[in-house]
Amino acid sequence: MKITVEIDDKEIETEVKRIVTEEIAKSILKNRSTDGYIYRRMIKDAIRETIKADIDNLSDRAVEAASVSITNKGLKKVSTEELLNRLSDMHQID
Repeated sequence: MKITVEIDDKEIETEVKRIVTEEIAKSILKNRSTDGYIYRRMIKDAIRETIKADIDNLSDRAVEAASVSITNKGLKKVSTEELLNRLSDMHQID
């Protein structure tokens, strides 16, 4: 019996890169030497710089997500009829 499996070279390359990257990261984080400390510090600084560079977008996304969450939780407690009454009361012109 013979089984043949075809795997795309790109797929193999992608998986090998993922595995190697994961193993390097594990090694860096486990390493208690000065080099390990330096690598961890570099990673921390890079993450901090990335967040600072994109802080406006990140804060907008966080506010949007919080707004959606609060709205969803609030709407569950308010009936549709009550919500429509509140909206009509808010938009009435005196």
